[in-house]
Amino acid sequence: MRRLEDTARDLLEGDEPEQARRVFGPHNGAEVAAAIESFVEAAVGSSIAHCGFDYVSVGVTLELELSDGRTVVFKAAPHDPSGKRGDAIATQSRLAAHGFPAPAVLSPLTRCLQADAYLMSRGDRGVQVRYGADVLVEMAQTLARLVDMAAAIEPPPDAPVRGYVSERLWPTPHAVIFDIEGTRETAGAIDAIASRARDRLADAGGHLVLAHGDWSLQNVAFRDGKIVCVFDWDSMALMPEPLIAASAAAFHQQDWVRTPKAYAHDFYPGPDVALAFVDAYAVARGLSWDHRERRLVEAALVHRLGYQARCEHALDPVHKGPAQARLQRFADAFDL
Repeated sequence: MRRLEDTARDLLEGDEPEQARRVFGPHNGAEVAAAIESFVEAAVGSSIAHCGFDYVSVGVTLELELSDGRTVVFKAAPHDPSGKRGDAIATQSRLAAHGFPAPAVLSPLTRCLQADAYLMSRGDRGVQVRYGADVLVEMAQTLARLVDMAAAIEPPPDAPVRGYVSERLWPTPHAVIFDIEGTRETAGAIDAIASRARDRLADAGGHLVLAHGDWSLQNVAFRDGKIVCVFDWDSMALMPEPLIAASAAAFHQQDWVRTPKAYAHDFYPGPDVALAFVDAYAVARGLSWDHRERRLVEAALVHRLGYQARCEHALDPVHKGPAQARLQRFADAFDL
């Protein structure tokens, strides 16, 4: 356990402060710690005793031990004026209240310095699992259960509509370390594959379903072979169902918090594993993909893995990494 001020100082004044500053703005560690302290006390009526776990990605996540003995999780992300993140957090709260294994929301989304922030319960962290077919099926079935529950809530939860097709080939990178624009000249092969996939995804209309958009081992906790908690609900979105299944299939093996060394399996699925996930999801939902939907699944898999390859290339434009090699396998398998 550490003092909150020490943790905040390390996040904002350490070796890689850019992402934390993107969240909180131009403030030092003491100022950020004081703002978080005030935020937490106003929300739950207790001061902060210690800071445990901390993690920085799109946002900043802190596990906080309170003076009254409770443990809560504080999460902050760059301000989104559209209100979409607030809708996603409200959906998390409603799903948790209906029995889905998500942390309870303890305070609504509120400004903390320049960030959007909220508090939630700690949730069951589960235990380390060995990836295999049983994990794949449990993740596919739990995602299907989430879609079922979200559809049954009345009135329907609000969430942003998210698609794969836009004027830009790639979204704004999820972290500032990925210079996608600056490495465009050397990324022609990756961009060409992704462009062909995007052309196919232009036909991605149809029924929208609400689901978690970052369905990965990093964001689920297992105990006794079952998922006992799901984290990182900022990514909730409405998407055509084939794209929901494909997005999860592309990312479900990844866990960058525990680092790749904690797992023996490859973080990037092959086409057979990805399609096995998609099929397990369809079975759990009682679906049968038609030819058009199958082609959308294939294109979405390629585009999602293309983003991983593009981030990989942004960090090292010289050497071809595992995501780029896997992307080529998918492109060949799906005629893209």
